[in-house]
Amino acid sequence: MPDLVVDVRFPLGEFQAHDERGSAEWPPSPARLASATLATAYGRGEGVEVARAMFGLAPPTMVVPRSGERAGNVTTWVRVDADLDLSTGRIERGGLTGTISKPARRGTTVADGCVSYVFADVPLDPAELGGLQAVMAEIPYLGRPTSPAVVDAYVLEHADVAAMSKGREVWSPAEQGSRRVRVATSGLLAALDKREAQRRAFGRPGFHPSLGARPMATYAVSAATETVEVESWSTARLGDVQRWWADAVVYRFTPAAAPEALLALGSQLSDDVLAVPVLVTQNHRGLETHGLREVLVRGQGPEAVRLVREGHVSVTAPRRDNLNSVRKLVLQRVLGRSAAWTTQVPVPAEPGRLLDECQRLAAQHGAELQEVTVHDVARDMRAPRVEFHPGLTHVSLLLDREVAGPLQLGPFGLEPVGARTE
Repeated sequence: MPDLVVDVRFPLGEFQAHDERGSAEWPPSPARLASATLATAYGRGEGVEVARAMFGLAPPTMVVPRSGERAGNVTTWVRVDADLDLSTGRIERGGLTGTISKPARRGTTVADGCVSYVFADVPLDPAELGGLQAVMAEIPYLGRPTSPAVVDAYVLEHADVAAMSKGREVWSPAEQGSRRVRVATSGLLAALDKREAQRRAFGRPGFHPSLGARPMATYAVSAATETVEVESWSTARLGDVQRWWADAVVYRFTPAAAPEALLALGSQLSDDVLAVPVLVTQNHRGLETHGLREVLVRGQGPEAVRLVREGHVSVTAPRRDNLNSVRKLVLQRVLGRSAAWTTQVPVPAEPGRLLDECQRLAAQHGAELQEVTVHDVARDMRAPRVEFHPGLTHVSLLLDREVAGPLQLGPFGLEPVGARTE
């Protein structure tokens, strides 16, 4: 019988979800794929039977691209609408505040390629395959809505996992495997049905009943058969950083400003300079927020930039300062080598002009532009978002080879995809 193959791609280069321990989940579990397929089928009102049939398949082999963990420590509080039992005085979930906490956001940065799920010996007729493809094509995401997914299904007479695994890991079901992965079973399907019945019986939004079953399977993991260089990155040498720093000045925000202050500062810098923001995560009484500590600028004298005010936060006069460890790490990242780069500060969303600038940037570094992606949410969660700034967008670009930084669009330098400086 033929094999069913499901490919999942993440166009923003990351997958956000956590496992039962609160850690970043990777790869997306077969249970998550089946649950998303079922929810989408019910939302469409079509393909429900073939979606439910996925819970009867044996655990698939997974072919997984390289990845890196992206951690976050901000707890989200979700408001719920729960009843007070007058006979016992017991308050349901949410307590007096009417909120419950959700685990901090966890995620994974994903290298080029897709996660492939190979289900062996699946008897699907053309109508069933067409129905499954139609459902999976409408799956919006597998984890959080902020990490959209593109899902495709097809059949092969015999899926050659060895050929598919070039540059990717292979996760295979194995009784003696070292990894435990959530899988789709008839027990999970019954638990999902029961939870949906509980939600409907409650009658109001905000009710989050626990799932009664989380079946697991053990997997063995084999390393990638061949390493690939796409989206890899390496830091710059210390000597390069020191030479760049010798002609730089510092614009320090006291106290740290909101990341959006970069937009105001950027409007006062010319494209002849190179500006590198130092974004930080701050913790105040257990609440973490993101802020802009300072901007390192090279190529323009202090007299050419006016002071910037963002609310009650002002920028101190630019000055020369020491090359401390945080600045060193930031500059090693921006001056490093990579084939994939992304913006820290959004740029004007003018498609034709933006494409021309990206092609020019690639040509300046002796490379060819392979792909350009625009997105509202930055790959670094600390960077400015563009929801409230119409006409701006974040950009990620992929080149055909690694090039040395700095690369820049406008006055601000780009950073390698997957890089993160705490």
